[in-house]
Amino acid sequence: MINFFRKTRKKLADDNKPIKYMRYAIGEIILVVIGILIALQINNWNENRKDGIRLKNHYFELLNELKNDKDNLQKIIKNVREYNNQTLEISEFINASPQKTDTLRIVEDLLDIEAYSFFSVSKSAYTTLLSSGDIQLIENTALKNRFSIYHDVNSWDWTAHNGNLKEIIERYAYYVHTFTPPVLFRDYYISTFSESLKNETFNTYTPDRNSKFDWESLKNDEEFKAIISQLLTYRVFQLSFYNQQLDNIDQMTDIIESELK
Repeated sequence: MINFFRKTRKKLADDNKPIKYMRYAIGEIILVVIGILIALQINNWNENRKDGIRLKNHYFELLNELKNDKDNLQKIIKNVREYNNQTLEISEFINASPQKTDTLRIVEDLLDIEAYSFFSVSKSAYTTLLSSGDIQLIENTALKNRFSIYHDVNSWDWTAHNGNLKEIIERYAYYVHTFTPPVLFRDYYISTFSESLKNETFNTYTPDRNSKFDWESLKNDEEFKAIISQLLTYRVFQLSFYNQQLDNIDQMTDIIESELK
């Protein structure tokens, strides 16, 4: 098509020397410019297409990680709620009469709530997005801000992971291990892991039914009461923050799915 126009202009230019030659030259320049603009447009379109494909792949990877995070976080929230319920039982036990308390249940509670249950954000997809520079492909500012905050270690440390909860759990574990008769720990953990230890010599182990627990001393210990109170408080903060992050995961998921459409 361009060659056709060139031949036409050349013929017209040959009929009228200088002026028509100028027209021919200007026409050539215009054609070259148009060709360059078309090539640039095609190149930009192709680059945008590649960027779109890369961004879509990033979105699918982020969605997969968010789904895994949600599943893990829901399990941890369930665990923390159970620990909180057990801690409440211990707190109520402190003010109750031992004769009216299921002490076997309290022993189980005492040994269970020393467990850690913390959530760790999946970072692989987001780290790839950052390291590749493709984070700039996300035009949705709200989504970028949410991901930045979600993957910020400090935002998690400020609440659920700020060390206070871990510290009080460690204090509790040390205190309870010091206070509780060792045989109770032995019996509890052998019973807990009996299924996985069924091929070991533990399968013939007989629990000690005569171990004594000084319930009154425990109930009247002020340090123990303070630790239980702190444990409840920090786990309430933990639950509240984890539930907020669960909502945040849902909102980020909705935004990404909307972007993919």
